[in-house]
Order: sequence, then C-alpha cells, then structure tokens
Amino acid sequence: MTILFLDGADSYNTTAINRKWTSSLNATIGAFGRRNTQGVRATTSGYVAKGFTSISTFVIGCAFRTNSLVQTTIIRMLDGATAQCSLVLQTNGRLAVYRGTTTTLLGETTTSVISP
Repeated sequence: MTILFLDGADSYNTTAINRKWTSSLNATIGAFGRRNTQGVRATTSGYVAKGFTSISTFVIGCAFRTNSLVQTTIIRMLDGATAQCSLVLQTNGRLAVYRGTTTTLLGETTTSVISP
C-alpha cells in the first residue's frame, strides 16, 4: 500500500489552497486544528476536493471537529462527477455511510460518536 496524499495544512495558507487540493469552495486555512495547529475550515456549503486516478481499494483518514451537530457530509468519494459514497455526520452525533449522497443508507454507528 502506498500513501497517495497527506495534508496537515501546516505548510501553506488559504491563497495557496488549490496548489495542494484539486478544488475548493468557501474553505480557509488557519488555526483550526485540534491543538491550534493549521487546519482546513469549510463553511456549511464549502469543501476541499482532491482528484486521483482510478483506484479500486483505498483507505481514507481524517480528523474532524464540529461546534454543533448539524447533518453534514464529512467525506464524499466521487467517480468523475458521480458520488459513489458519503460519510455523513447526523444530527444525533452518529456517523452514517451512504451509497451516493444521502439516498441509500449502508450503515450507521449505533451510538453517538461525535459531540461538539
């Protein structure tokens, strides 16, 4: 297994965000990390995206922090422009995985795993 992409957001600022990410919208770099280190902050309608060549199996990891429990997509995997699966924070603090966007639920944690 090979690491294809890793980002701690400590080596650049908001003006350089698209040098590391394929695209972004309403995202900023600042002291948003868990220990006041650099991190990416996206508004409710914001995102950062990274494109890869076709890969059949891969592992994704991230740190996530929220100030409120609102339904929001944490990670969405796309094939071209088509959503394949999404990791979503639910309003009850549970994490859910959907096929596509939020249409077909594949699974959900049985208890709340995130609190603001």
